[in-house]
Amino acid sequence: MKNVLEVSGGRVLILVHRHELVAQWLAEARALDLYVGFMAPSFGSNPNPQAPIQIAMVQTLNRKLSAHNKAHRISQPSMKPFFPNEFDLIIADECHLSGSQTYRNIFFHYGDSPIIGLTATPSRLDGRGFAWASLLLEGPTHYQLVQADALVPFTTYSIDTIDYRSLRRIAGDWSAKSQGFQFESQPLIGNVVNTYLEYADGRSAITFASTVEHSKKLRDEYSLRGIPAAHLDGSTPTKERNRMIRDLDTGAIRQLCNVGVCTEGLNIRRVSCVSIAFATLSINRWRQAAGRSLRTFPGKKDALILDHGGNGLRHGNLDYEHKWDITPRTARLNKPMDGPAAKACPTCAAVMPSFAPTCEVCGEDLAPKERKLKTKEGRLKKLASGTAPVADSQATPRRSNKEKAAEITTWFKTL
Repeated sequence: MKNVLEVSGGRVLILVHRHELVAQWLAEARALDLYVGFMAPSFGSNPNPQAPIQIAMVQTLNRKLSAHNKAHRISQPSMKPFFPNEFDLIIADECHLSGSQTYRNIFFHYGDSPIIGLTATPSRLDGRGFAWASLLLEGPTHYQLVQADALVPFTTYSIDTIDYRSLRRIAGDWSAKSQGFQFESQPLIGNVVNTYLEYADGRSAITFASTVEHSKKLRDEYSLRGIPAAHLDGSTPTKERNRMIRDLDTGAIRQLCNVGVCTEGLNIRRVSCVSIAFATLSINRWRQAAGRSLRTFPGKKDALILDHGGNGLRHGNLDYEHKWDITPRTARLNKPMDGPAAKACPTCAAVMPSFAPTCEVCGEDLAPKERKLKTKEGRLKKLASGTAPVADSQATPRRSNKEKAAEITTWFKTL
């Protein structure tokens, strides 16, 4: 394998996982007058497939490589090349995602190419670490970036405590469904919209909700209070999605409510406030969401982070100097006990797959019933700069055998 430091003037592959990141890398490359190509469905066909710099969506390149390798195995070498066969350097953006099979397939295919991974959060909740990496180089601290006018200072407002006991974990993190139940069945300390109006009225902002329903409700509440708002989730069509992002960038809307879409790759420098209405075990998710407000912008003096999930308490404030470690480790996950893969219709008792939206026998609607979002009067409190993570015994609850037996009994009663 070549040494990264020896690469100069060769072919470079840049791997990204979102269309927004493709657009950002393309803009930077063209600003530097670099000859560049790309592989991203929403951008059309690659105009420069042999350019020395190629920006590729991970998912698309993985599919292309799989098809190409399959054709080669069945003796069809005449298949037209869609990309350079070799690269002198691979740059993996947001490389904390690189533990997935799609990344590993690409790394294996270009096995002789050195890899540089870029991320603000070199951590993986599943404990896989970064097996392909041999060295971690940490960049400047938040304070140093503020001094260099690369980021703005910020203030975090959070809650005193949060009750995590009702949250169930899936793959090491609290499930979106249980987060939705948590926030809608137990009062939020400080209404999300009221808190925004109190601390950040007039600022361009992003609100991170726990579920799609939660996000839509917040959008509607913002709108009723005279704040131009939009809702964005993974199912939003690309054109509509791009329009919402443009509207936030130009100031046409002041609030973009979303679920798991704007945590990475969104570079709207105008945004100077984020409202975080979810709880997470992932330090990556917390830092990526909170960090959306830190970019510099003309006239922008600071940023506000309104943390309704207590994440700043659990993981430390955004400027806490966390000790990162890229070596793989055994994941210590408090996994929930899996429920049955089937469910019963409450009307006719027919049993069907748990993901069925309607009963296959009587047609009963089996979609979860919406719960009314509840709030509790209260104000978020300023979280001191550099606050370290606090131990929270409620965050990793230990269930007794009696509690486990009660859960099993509850599940059987629902069948």
